[in-house]
Amino acid sequence: MLVAYYTGDPDSPVSIWGGFPNNMYGLFNRVTPDGFKWLRHDAEHSLGAHGGYPVTADTTGAGANFTARNQFNPATLHQRLCQHPEYRRRFADLVQKHLYGDGALTPANAQQRFRSRMDEIDLAIIGESARWGRGKTRDATWLPACNAVLNTYLAQRRDIVIGQFRQRGWFPSLDAPLYSVMNTEVTPGQAVRLAGTSTFYYTTDGSDPRLPDGGIHPAAVAVTATNGPTGPRTLVARGARWHYFDAGREPEADGPRTWRDPEFMDAVWPQGSAILGFAGSATANPVATRTRRYVTGASGPQVTTTYFRHTFTLDSTEEVDQLLVDVLRDDGVVVYLNGVEILRDNMNPGVPTYDTYSAGVVGSPDQNTYFTRTVEAGPLLRAGPNVLAVEVHQCNESSSDLYFDLALTVPGNPANVTADVIVREDLTLKARAFDGTEWSALSESRFTVPRPSMDYGALRIAELMYAPPTPDANSSYTADDFAWLELVNLAATPLDLAGVRFGSGINHTFAPLMLSPGARLVLVKNLEAFTTRYATNDLTVVVWTGGNLARSGETLSLVDPDGNNLLTFTYSRQWYPETFATGTSLVAIDLTAAEPLWSTTVNWRPSRMAGGTPGLPEPADLQLLNPRLTAEGWFVVETVGLEGPAELWFSEDCRTWTPCDPAAWSVAEGVLSVNLGHPSLAANTRAFFQVRLGP
Repeated sequence: MLVAYYTGDPDSPVSIWGGFPNNMYGLFNRVTPDGFKWLRHDAEHSLGAHGGYPVTADTTGAGANFTARNQFNPATLHQRLCQHPEYRRRFADLVQKHLYGDGALTPANAQQRFRSRMDEIDLAIIGESARWGRGKTRDATWLPACNAVLNTYLAQRRDIVIGQFRQRGWFPSLDAPLYSVMNTEVTPGQAVRLAGTSTFYYTTDGSDPRLPDGGIHPAAVAVTATNGPTGPRTLVARGARWHYFDAGREPEADGPRTWRDPEFMDAVWPQGSAILGFAGSATANPVATRTRRYVTGASGPQVTTTYFRHTFTLDSTEEVDQLLVDVLRDDGVVVYLNGVEILRDNMNPGVPTYDTYSAGVVGSPDQNTYFTRTVEAGPLLRAGPNVLAVEVHQCNESSSDLYFDLALTVPGNPANVTADVIVREDLTLKARAFDGTEWSALSESRFTVPRPSMDYGALRIAELMYAPPTPDANSSYTADDFAWLELVNLAATPLDLAGVRFGSGINHTFAPLMLSPGARLVLVKNLEAFTTRYATNDLTVVVWTGGNLARSGETLSLVDPDGNNLLTFTYSRQWYPETFATGTSLVAIDLTAAEPLWSTTVNWRPSRMAGGTPGLPEPADLQLLNPRLTAEGWFVVETVGLEGPAELWFSEDCRTWTPCDPAAWSVAEGVLSVNLGHPSLAANTRAFFQVRLGP
């Protein structure tokens, strides 16, 4: 409904002139229900394309009087639901999300999206007009129509439809606070500014500052005004007196000064009060001063462009940055302040001349509407006399009317209500204004902080207690409550586990937690149950979110914060029956093994210690037997319990140890062989060796 109201479509979901639901279908998946999906179509009357429903069109009441079953439609449903305060609050929050900040329907974002669609079909329009145009072309017809949507409809529609929502009570009168940046990545320690026009409350823990009962959330931070608001100041009022030139040509220059320059002498121009122009047959404006329609007499060539000037005086220009231009124009207008263009409306780009026509035709009701534009023109103002110069262009050589009036205002300054929030980690800010009675809509923004480079590939599962023994009959726990698994960081640097999660198996996503190099972490099903069987002193223990380790075996996958696979394997009860319900765990043999080996018995064995060793490496059980020297100069020793990665270290004095060259030794079928004649060892008169086991 938000899109329907924003686009001002008078023919969907309710045909206003037909008085029935129209151009809308609803789909519902009865197999896997996930709500209704509403599909609008035939929207050719939207975005002001239907002359009777321009940028000011109000379609919020369409369908309000429908009561019959065959008249059911989303608009009528929405109107009924708006009688409930909770629905109105949720609707207002969606309006705030999509029409303000970085929302899809802000003027800037809507215009950008419309321009991209224009660019996408620009060349195709040439072929379309050649085949079907019947005299209408891209440059003369399509581009002016698109520019009218860009510069008239999309520039104003957000504020107009917000006014309509407020009039119906669908949107709060209080403005929500806004953010200096929104939904983006920020550097650690960067300040994000929240700014409002009245007292507001914000939270940093993702909670709504407003409690369901309308109270203030205990975690909400209050921000109050540091200065009071100031009212607007009128520089030029509606109905002011203007000098005008309607002689059917551009005014002659006054020496080096053109009619746009503030020093131009306009004393000889006639003058009169606005509204200036002449009325046609359509809905007319009350013209106070009639300007010339025809260059000479009552017929013949018409005046294409009429020129206007007005002088106003300022005592001071301090603290004036923006100006509000309130303009009534038929058809196109270009406005200059002290010789500099500050606004053009319904005019194509380029330097306009007397013979330039407007970008499009302006009819009722736009010709009767004052459009407000905000311009960053404060620095152009001067203390003393200032001059507005305006040119109003007709749409074609036979236009039957011309209207012009303009007001210039310095907008009031709202109360200065700001808060700077320092973002050091991923953060969701939620804020609402509150005056003691009414809450604003919710203003929400998500900020992320870039993570330092992490070697997530070094995170491994080292041990599984997948099928704990059944507890005593009088225990309040089940066997699965005692399940756990162990993770180890093999990297040489700490790992921040924030965002690391299990893609299959148990359900868990880690909160921020630093795991030091070589450190181990125990992930448990039930912490209370775990502590009845294991001491937790000096252990890092985390409770997983949900699910169980399958007692018969299953696939476990561990993924990094970006969803990349770290380790995926499948374990089975059939591997080692002694690990099922006996208190014996599964221990990974080689934590650096290739992933395919993790799904085989080659890389797993039963634990040597009853109950396993959660949070600790299992003590080594390595035996070296029958050492001997061969005639070929090799030192050979048989090994028992040598599993996983191992290193051979060498010393001459048992004090200083260095790793042996991998080419000097090997392990095959449980036999460790060292080539004493290898260049790295041959010069030594004696040698001591250490076997160092991997993690």
